[in-house]
Amino acid sequence: MKNGERVTLTIQNFAHDGRGVARLMGKTVFVSNALPGETVETEIVCTHRSFDEAKATSVLSGKSHLRVTPKCEYFGKCGGCDLQHIQDSYQLKYKRDVLAEILARQSDLTSEKELEVVTSRPWRYRRNARIAVSISLEHGLKLGFRERGSRTVVHCLKCDVLDPSLSDLLPHLTDLIQGLDFKNCISEVELLSTGDNVTVTLFIEPKFGASDRIKLSDFSNSHKVSVYRKSGKITESLGSLNTEHGYYINNLYFEVSPGSFLQTNHEINSALASYVLEVLRPSKKEIIADLFCGMGNFSLPLAQLAGSVLGVESDKELLIQARANADLNAIQNCEFLRGDLFKCSDFLLARLTDCEKILLDPPRVGALDFVTNCDFEKVDHIVYVSCNPSTFARDAKVLCSRHKFILISTRVFDMFPQTAHVELVGVFEKGI
Repeated sequence: MKNGERVTLTIQNFAHDGRGVARLMGKTVFVSNALPGETVETEIVCTHRSFDEAKATSVLSGKSHLRVTPKCEYFGKCGGCDLQHIQDSYQLKYKRDVLAEILARQSDLTSEKELEVVTSRPWRYRRNARIAVSISLEHGLKLGFRERGSRTVVHCLKCDVLDPSLSDLLPHLTDLIQGLDFKNCISEVELLSTGDNVTVTLFIEPKFGASDRIKLSDFSNSHKVSVYRKSGKITESLGSLNTEHGYYINNLYFEVSPGSFLQTNHEINSALASYVLEVLRPSKKEIIADLFCGMGNFSLPLAQLAGSVLGVESDKELLIQARANADLNAIQNCEFLRGDLFKCSDFLLARLTDCEKILLDPPRVGALDFVTNCDFEKVDHIVYVSCNPSTFARDAKVLCSRHKFILISTRVFDMFPQTAHVELVGVFEKGI
């Protein structure tokens, strides 16, 4: 097959990234915007040795009862969403099925309980986003998300999964950047909304002129938003507004710095924190470790109930925020330690020997080195928050086979509706 070639395919099932799966001349084809049972006309978009990729351009027959009309005009071009063509209720079933299938296939595990998916608003839930900027002689300025598997930017004047305060800014940001002298120096724009406060952070190369500073300050004033420039490790305010950003969990206030990591769905983040407390059941007699703790999103709520909490994080800036948030909330039984959990040192493992319960919240690559090398001698409970079912299944297999834990339950949290992203929590208890 060649890129751009049109072929008719019948979709057999779903892939883990939300695409349909078909076969053509003995080769697997992954087809975006296609559902099982449908016969679709497709366009080949990328060929590989063992599989091809295509996008459905029309449904010829067998239109699925699960199909709905996508809400967003950019769906199918923009790579931000995968599942807008699928009923919201089935998206939840799909994500549960993905987790169960990956667990069974990769680790021969099933949890004793598979709990109902925790949901949030299906639209307008994103309180932060990183927006790409592209400028060329042929296409001019584009501001939006990238196409799936491509560096090409899809120009978006609105986004239905963004908080309205952020979506409404997109056309104004387009006009702003178009009028800057050094617009070619801007690679990305980060948008953040918490409460009534909105911040725009431009990722700009060091070269930057005085006239552009004036334009950005005027934009800040006219739209009542904070504006920052970020270049490397330098973050600089460029507007007259310098509003504070933060959010509450369990009556604890968390300050957020521009450009730092933040769970994008506040409803689900709050539900995650509540569920972690529910299943970890902290008590004043226990020492709990929060590994990959970030800025203390789970550490501080745990510290309200535990004897003490040890938070471990490799990112220096996040640790500074975690300590500041502990001070802000007068939390004194929470220590934050800088450590690389991907290459666990003897010192780090020694600091964890007295912990009886562990919360793991690693990035997509998981925590293989840690779950392999920690002896877990005193640990009887592990709660694992994961954004990648594949690395979760891999690590779960090590915990269960090597360290004799039992996977008690799994639960999906729909952090990113309209996408194939699966956020989950696994609860492990030490077996006999």
